[in-house]
Amino acid sequence: LIADYHAFSADEALLRRQWPRIEKAAACIQALIDDTGLLPISASHEGYLAQPVHSYWDDFWALRGLGDAAALARVLGRDAQAVRYDALRERMSSALALSIDATCARHDLDFLAGGPRNAPDRHRSLRALFAHSWTLLGPAEQTALAKLSIFRGGFAAEQAAAVAGATW
Repeated sequence: LIADYHAFSADEALLRRQWPRIEKAAACIQALIDDTGLLPISASHEGYLAQPVHSYWDDFWALRGLGDAAALARVLGRDAQAVRYDALRERMSSALALSIDATCARHDLDFLAGGPRNAPDRHRSLRALFAHSWTLLGPAEQTALAKLSIFRGGFAAEQAAAVAGATW
């Protein structure tokens, strides 16, 4: 949440205040990673299985957290920490890909939904898609959309004109 908030607000003061929590979260992830390079097996929170199993979901969230920590470290000029978080994320990402491939082979799965690994970054998440799309807008369009973000659930053309001076 801190990374998402910073991405849209550029509130560096809040980022500096929250930095100790980001460091603790990244250290926790690092401490939890086992010899396989992944997070340990865990019990199903939903109660689907009686025994603990490996949940890739946890690993995907940890990868997201490490990537966010690296990016935010760079914002604060903590390049050495960013490099460490990137290296940890890469190690974990590689271990995750190997584990998923092994699981597919063991269970004779031909594919997993989710898209190709070589897809452009902007196709890997909604966040990346929106960030890429934002860069395609000109300054006036970015300003207008920022002003229109006060609306929830849509708006009429008249409202857009009144709030953002938009004339489409």
